[in-house]
Amino acid sequence: MKNIYQECRMSCPIEIHEDVSQAPFVLPLHIHNFYELLFVCGGDLEYLLNDQHFRIQEGDLLLIPPGIGHRPILPSDMKEPYTRLALWIDLDFWNQITAMFPDLDYAFAQCRKQEQYLLHTPSATWSAFSSLLRNIYRESQQKKLNWEACLMAHTISFMAHLGRTYYYLNPALPEDDGDSLFDGLLSYVYANYRSRFTLKEISEHFLVSQSTVSHLFQKRLGISFYRYVTQRRLVDAKNQILSGVAVQGVWESCGFSDYTAFYRAFRKEYGVSPREFLKRSSEKGEAYVREGKDG
Repeated sequence: MKNIYQECRMSCPIEIHEDVSQAPFVLPLHIHNFYELLFVCGGDLEYLLNDQHFRIQEGDLLLIPPGIGHRPILPSDMKEPYTRLALWIDLDFWNQITAMFPDLDYAFAQCRKQEQYLLHTPSATWSAFSSLLRNIYRESQQKKLNWEACLMAHTISFMAHLGRTYYYLNPALPEDDGDSLFDGLLSYVYANYRSRFTLKEISEHFLVSQSTVSHLFQKRLGISFYRYVTQRRLVDAKNQILSGVAVQGVWESCGFSDYTAFYRAFRKEYGVSPREFLKRSSEKGEAYVREGKDG
């Protein structure tokens, strides 16, 4: 099975891990059914969230709510490892905590409101974030007496400080890398993926050749134009399935020609059928499985 880690439920309300990528890899556009916070400890790369792509570097923090399509874009000539701490917070757990302390959700609320998921912070601020996350990581690794309570306490403290940062600082907008054609193509696909269009049609819309579009997607994302469009449609399909839409009724609203085409694309991309995905996502207490890399 491939990429199944993103479909399964978390085994604990809070999980944190550290990943280091020494060489480039292509991670498909994907979603989670939990909150993910990525703290960049090292590296210089681009990142894709929905139709936004931007450069991230050491000290940046990405706040990714459930259901938001995302993936890193690692350069083919990586000069330094991409190192990050990933904090995962279960959706149900977070809803319970924020029901008691609504202001804890301030940072995520601003992300959703502004559709802005990247936070650039001064060195003193990201040093404090790093220290708080390391405390969470240490508790999860050592598992001493009352470690679960400490894990939750540190996470709540981290989110409280993050909310203050969003309240008092003006989060910087993602830096524009100057590639207006690529930006336009991403925005077009994001706005129109539920309709059916061809490479020829999008090329004519932007007044460029089909080979230019194909080459650009292969160069920037490491996948073909049609593969990216399919992943974008599948992300939408998974969100709809998780929200309660019947599996048989999802394909048309996501831009697939028929259910067979949707089924084949889903199984090829994720290694399971749409119904099996729904079953796995619905099972409470299922052990969380990670295959490959994330973030």
